[in-house]
Parts: sequence; C-alpha cells; structure tokens
Amino acid sequence: MRNAWITACLAVAALGPSCGPRAGDEPAPDQVRAEAKYISRASESEDWCDYCNTRVYAGHRCGRTTPCRMCKREQGAGHIHEVRRVCEPCGWTQVDAHVCDNSRNCDQCRTDSRGPIGERPCERCYRSLKASEIMGVTTYCGRCNTEASTNHICHKTTFCRTCMREAGAGHIHDATHLCTSCEREAAIDHNHGGTVYCKECHRDAGPAHVHGRTVWCYRCGEEKEWPHGYHTD
Repeated sequence: MRNAWITACLAVAALGPSCGPRAGDEPAPDQVRAEAKYISRASESEDWCDYCNTRVYAGHRCGRTTPCRMCKREQGAGHIHEVRRVCEPCGWTQVDAHVCDNSRNCDQCRTDSRGPIGERPCERCYRSLKASEIMGVTTYCGRCNTEASTNHICHKTTFCRTCMREAGAGHIHDATHLCTSCEREAAIDHNHGGTVYCKECHRDAGPAHVHGRTVWCYRCGEEKEWPHGYHTD
C-alpha cells in the first residue's frame, strides 16, 4: 500500500512541470507594462489607448497627458481655458481664465449634453450670464512636458498666468514682452539686436547706456543724454 502511494506521488511530480507554467514563462511586471504601452500605440483604433483605457488624440503620452474634449487635443497639467461672457444690455464682456484639468467634469467647460453650467453675474447689472465662448489658451509641448502658448520657445520660455502669454528669463509682469527674434524679454521700445531691457530704468537701453542719464533714441540709433531734443526732420 505504501509503495503504491509513493509511486502515485512520483507520477504527479513527473507530470507537474509539463502541465503547469514553467519558471521564466511568465513575463515580469515591467515587461507587461511596456507591452501595454506598445499595444496602446498599435491598436486597431488610432484614438484608443489600451494603457490609459480611454480615447485619446494625436500626441498622447501615457501618464502625462489626458484628452481635452473641448479643445479636441491632448492636454497636460495646468491646461488653461478662457471663458467669455457677454451682457448685451450693458455691452459688457467678461473674460475669465481658469485651470481646467478635465473638461468633462469642469463646471464651466463640461462637454456633456447639459453644456456649460458655470454661470456668473454681470459685474455691472448682476444679471446671470452664461458662457458665450470657450477657447483653449495653452497647448501641450512634448519636449518641455508642460502647457505652453503661442510663441513658445522650447526650454527658453514658460507660460505666465498673470500676463497670459509666454515669457522668458527676467520677465516682469505688464512691463516686458517676449521678442521672438532675439528670444529674450524686451520693453515696448525694443530694437532688435541693438537694445536690451534695463531693470533700473524699466526700458530698453543701448550698449552705452548710463542709468538715469541716457535714453535710447530710435531715430539716432544710439544712447543720448537726457533730455534729448526732438527731431524736426
């Protein structure tokens, strides 16, 4: 009896490796994760990501972007929408900008059948105003992995939420703007290749600039002692 039991155990042990999964056949967790990412790119439907389990747009990056149903494109963290509301009796237009990480659940930008529900009172007559226009202000930059706006220069500019535009190093709110030709911040009287912004005088200045004593003359093309006479020609 004992010999029969031992014989049965040996038979099961001999069949075990051939019936069950072998060591090394199961992929590692990292391998499964990588295959899921690959399948999401190569699935039959180009607008479906198997890894994120959602419909996506061109340029989708798993774990970094989500689809914005309102803008019809991919968005990163800190995506900004601009909402306009018009009060016809007052002739008053209100513009609000807000961070919208998910337009499907946003109280102002939702894209379901109920439409935008984020009503706001008019600042003059306090009538309730619905959104008349909603537009995306920023787009996702894959190189910088951040939201950016028009005139964005990779690794040199970032979006300024106060001024609602791209800004370079040394940006000052409401005082400087980005010069795309020089790729740096400049004042309103900027001359390409000839002037740079002076933080002491709060204006653009030439090479021979002296704080508080000289100003840039765009007619002369150089720094002049202040006060500089008006040109009559």
